[in-house]
Amino acid sequence: MLPLQLNIPVGATQMKGLLAPSNPKNFITILAVNNHSFSRGFCHVRSADSKEKPILDPQYLSNPLDLEILARYTQFIETVVKTEPFASLLKPSGRLPEGKEATDLDAAKDIVKERLLSTFHLIGTCAMMPRELNGVVDSRLKVHGTKDLRVVDASIFPMETLGNIQATVYAVAENAADLIEEGWKK
Repeated sequence: MLPLQLNIPVGATQMKGLLAPSNPKNFITILAVNNHSFSRGFCHVRSADSKEKPILDPQYLSNPLDLEILARYTQFIETVVKTEPFASLLKPSGRLPEGKEATDLDAAKDIVKERLLSTFHLIGTCAMMPRELNGVVDSRLKVHGTKDLRVVDASIFPMETLGNIQATVYAVAENAADLIEEGWKK
Protein backbone atom coordinates (compact mmCIF):
# COMPACT_ATOMS: atom_id res chain seq x y z
CA MET A 1 0.00 0.00 0.00
CA LEU A 2 1.32 3.40 -0.97
CA PRO A 3 0.18 6.71 0.52
CA LEU A 4 -0.83 8.18 -2.82
CA GLN A 5 -3.66 8.31 -5.28
CA LEU A 6 -3.47 7.43 -8.98
CA ASN A 7 -5.53 9.45 -11.44
CA ILE A 8 -5.20 8.58 -15.13
CA PRO A 9 -6.68 11.36 -17.29
CA VAL A 10 -7.95 10.80 -20.81
CA GLY A 11 -5.04 10.71 -23.28
CA ALA A 12 -2.25 10.41 -20.70
CA THR A 13 1.03 9.29 -22.29
CA GLN A 14 3.31 9.08 -19.27
CA MET A 15 3.15 8.48 -15.52
CA LYS A 16 4.57 11.93 -14.65
CA GLY A 17 1.99 13.85 -12.66
CA LEU A 18 -0.41 10.93 -12.25
CA LEU A 19 0.60 10.08 -8.71
CA ALA A 20 -1.11 12.62 -6.49
CA PRO A 21 0.11 13.19 -2.92
CA SER A 22 -1.90 11.48 -0.25
CA ASN A 23 -5.17 13.08 0.70
CA PRO A 24 -6.07 13.55 4.38
CA LYS A 25 -9.29 11.66 3.63
CA ASN A 26 -9.45 7.94 2.91
CA PHE A 27 -9.16 6.77 -0.69
CA ILE A 28 -8.54 3.67 -2.75
CA THR A 29 -7.18 3.23 -6.26
CA ILE A 30 -8.17 0.09 -8.14
CA LEU A 31 -6.72 -0.57 -11.57
CA ALA A 32 -6.24 -3.41 -14.03
CA VAL A 33 -2.75 -4.38 -15.18
CA ASN A 34 -2.04 -6.76 -18.06
CA ASN A 35 1.35 -8.30 -17.25
CA HIS A 36 1.33 -10.59 -20.27
CA SER A 37 0.39 -8.51 -23.30
CA PHE A 38 -0.11 -10.22 -26.65
CA SER A 39 0.66 -6.99 -28.52
CA ARG A 40 4.22 -6.53 -29.75
CA GLY A 41 5.87 -3.19 -30.37
CA PHE A 42 9.24 -2.28 -31.79
CA CYS A 43 12.35 -0.18 -31.24
CA HIS A 44 14.56 0.76 -34.20
CA VAL A 45 17.50 3.11 -34.71
CA ARG A 46 16.50 6.33 -36.44
CA SER A 47 19.92 7.14 -37.91
CA ALA A 48 23.65 6.48 -37.56
CA ASP A 49 23.80 9.35 -35.04
CA SER A 50 23.82 7.68 -31.60
CA LYS A 51 22.50 10.89 -29.98
CA GLU A 52 19.28 10.73 -31.94
CA LYS A 53 16.44 9.03 -30.09
CA PRO A 54 15.32 5.67 -31.52
CA ILE A 55 11.89 5.04 -32.99
CA LEU A 56 9.93 3.38 -30.18
CA ASP A 57 6.38 2.25 -30.74
CA PRO A 58 4.95 -0.10 -28.09
CA GLN A 59 1.94 -0.91 -30.32
CA TYR A 60 -0.35 -1.05 -27.30
CA LEU A 61 -3.61 -2.88 -28.07
CA SER A 62 -2.38 -3.96 -31.53
CA ASN A 63 -3.56 -7.44 -30.60
CA PRO A 64 -7.36 -7.28 -30.03
CA LEU A 65 -7.10 -9.81 -27.21
CA ASP A 66 -5.33 -7.23 -25.01
CA LEU A 67 -8.24 -4.79 -25.37
CA GLU A 68 -10.72 -7.57 -24.63
CA ILE A 69 -8.85 -8.68 -21.48
CA LEU A 70 -8.40 -5.15 -20.11
CA ALA A 71 -12.01 -4.20 -20.88
CA ARG A 72 -13.27 -7.24 -19.00
CA TYR A 73 -10.96 -6.38 -16.07
CA THR A 74 -12.45 -2.89 -16.13
CA GLN A 75 -15.96 -4.33 -16.00
CA PHE A 76 -14.92 -6.57 -13.11
CA ILE A 77 -13.62 -3.52 -11.21
CA GLU A 78 -17.04 -1.90 -11.72
CA THR A 79 -18.63 -4.99 -10.16
CA VAL A 80 -16.20 -4.93 -7.24
CA VAL A 81 -16.84 -1.27 -6.38
CA LYS A 82 -20.62 -1.83 -6.49
CA THR A 83 -20.39 -4.80 -4.09
CA GLU A 84 -20.21 -4.59 -0.30
CA PRO A 85 -18.15 -3.63 1.57
CA PHE A 86 -16.86 -1.25 -1.13
CA ALA A 87 -20.27 0.02 -2.24
CA SER A 88 -21.04 1.75 1.06
CA LEU A 89 -17.47 3.02 1.50
CA LEU A 90 -16.89 4.67 -1.88
CA LYS A 91 -18.30 7.93 -3.19
CA PRO A 92 -20.55 7.27 -6.20
CA SER A 93 -18.64 9.84 -8.28
CA GLY A 94 -15.24 8.59 -7.15
CA ARG A 95 -14.92 5.57 -9.44
CA LEU A 96 -13.32 7.11 -12.53
CA PRO A 97 -12.28 10.58 -13.69
CA GLU A 98 -15.15 12.34 -15.49
CA GLY A 99 -17.53 9.80 -13.91
CA LYS A 100 -17.33 7.40 -16.88
CA GLU A 101 -18.56 3.90 -16.07
CA ALA A 102 -17.99 0.52 -17.72
CA THR A 103 -21.71 -0.06 -18.20
CA ASP A 104 -21.11 -2.53 -21.04
CA LEU A 105 -18.17 -4.08 -22.88
CA ASP A 106 -17.97 -1.28 -25.48
CA ALA A 107 -17.90 1.40 -22.76
CA ALA A 108 -15.19 -0.57 -20.95
CA LYS A 109 -13.16 -0.73 -24.17
CA ASP A 110 -13.48 3.04 -24.56
CA ILE A 111 -12.19 3.53 -20.99
CA VAL A 112 -9.21 1.27 -21.70
CA LYS A 113 -8.36 3.10 -24.94
CA GLU A 114 -8.58 6.49 -23.21
CA ARG A 115 -6.53 5.62 -20.11
CA LEU A 116 -4.03 2.95 -21.15
CA LEU A 117 -0.49 3.44 -19.82
CA SER A 118 2.62 1.35 -19.33
CA THR A 119 3.23 0.10 -15.81
CA PHE A 120 6.97 0.78 -15.97
CA HIS A 121 8.37 -2.64 -16.88
CA LEU A 122 9.36 -2.05 -20.48
CA ILE A 123 11.04 -5.19 -21.80
CA GLY A 124 11.62 -7.23 -24.93
CA THR A 125 13.08 -4.72 -27.40
CA CYS A 126 16.15 -6.99 -27.80
CA ALA A 127 14.52 -10.32 -27.05
CA MET A 128 16.66 -13.40 -26.39
CA MET A 129 15.26 -15.70 -29.06
CA PRO A 130 16.48 -17.29 -32.29
CA ARG A 131 17.08 -14.79 -35.07
CA GLU A 132 14.41 -16.55 -37.18
CA LEU A 133 11.83 -15.59 -34.53
CA ASN A 134 12.97 -11.94 -34.62
CA GLY A 135 15.23 -12.39 -31.61
CA VAL A 136 18.15 -10.02 -31.12
CA VAL A 137 20.46 -11.88 -28.72
CA ASP A 138 21.45 -15.51 -28.25
CA SER A 139 21.66 -17.51 -25.01
CA ARG A 140 25.14 -16.09 -24.36
CA LEU A 141 23.65 -12.56 -24.57
CA LYS A 142 25.51 -11.82 -27.81
CA VAL A 143 23.75 -9.82 -30.51
CA HIS A 144 23.10 -12.06 -33.52
CA GLY A 145 25.64 -11.42 -36.29
CA THR A 146 28.24 -9.75 -34.05
CA LYS A 147 31.35 -11.08 -32.35
CA ASP A 148 31.48 -9.51 -28.90
CA LEU A 149 28.51 -7.16 -28.56
CA ARG A 150 26.22 -8.16 -25.69
CA VAL A 151 22.98 -6.84 -24.30
CA VAL A 152 22.67 -7.11 -20.52
CA ASP A 153 19.40 -5.57 -19.36
CA ALA A 154 15.64 -6.18 -19.28
CA SER A 155 15.32 -5.66 -23.03
CA ILE A 156 16.40 -9.30 -23.55
CA PHE A 157 13.32 -10.71 -21.78
CA PRO A 158 11.09 -12.20 -24.48
CA MET A 159 8.06 -11.94 -22.17
CA GLU A 160 7.08 -9.92 -19.11
CA THR A 161 7.73 -11.58 -15.76
CA LEU A 162 4.79 -11.86 -13.38
CA GLY A 163 6.29 -9.59 -10.73
CA ASN A 164 8.87 -6.85 -10.54
CA ILE A 165 11.74 -7.33 -13.00
CA GLN A 166 14.57 -6.14 -10.73
CA ALA A 167 15.65 -9.54 -9.38
CA THR A 168 15.60 -11.01 -12.89
CA VAL A 169 17.76 -8.13 -14.17
CA TYR A 170 20.26 -8.86 -11.38
CA ALA A 171 20.32 -12.54 -12.39
CA VAL A 172 20.95 -11.60 -16.04
CA ALA A 173 23.80 -9.29 -14.98
CA GLU A 174 25.38 -11.99 -12.80
CA ASN A 175 25.14 -14.48 -15.66
CA ALA A 176 26.62 -11.93 -18.09
CA ALA A 177 29.57 -11.35 -15.76
CA ASP A 178 30.23 -15.11 -15.71
CA LEU A 179 29.93 -15.36 -19.51
CA ILE A 180 32.30 -12.43 -20.07
CA GLU A 181 34.82 -13.77 -17.56
CA GLU A 182 34.62 -17.20 -19.21
CA GLY A 183 35.36 -15.57 -22.58
CA TRP A 184 38.46 -13.81 -21.21
CA LYS A 185 39.88 -17.11 -19.92
CA LYS A 186 39.84 -18.67 -23.39
